[in-house]
Amino acid sequence: MKTTYIQGSMKLDVNSDRWTVYPKQGYPWDLHCGDVVALKIGGRYQSCRIEMGRDWYVIFQGASFHLIRGKTYDARLVPIYF
Repeated sequence: MKTTYIQGSMKLDVNSDRWTVYPKQGYPWDLHCGDVVALKIGGRYQSCRIEMGRDWYVIFQGASFHLIRGKTYDARLVPIYF
């Protein structure tokens, strides 16, 4: 069975101070602490969890990094959310 993803771009909504996935079709999805999203890194999508400390960051298996305000990331929503 083929998995279907919602694919789009993820960027910071400055009005809500939340990272949001804007799909190619449909409505934007605001992300909350603990949500899982797959970000495109090195040409491959990697699942991660988004969290908020002093600023927003993502946690991968064995690594984490801060999200850069003003940058847009290629993202997929993990099927559990729709």
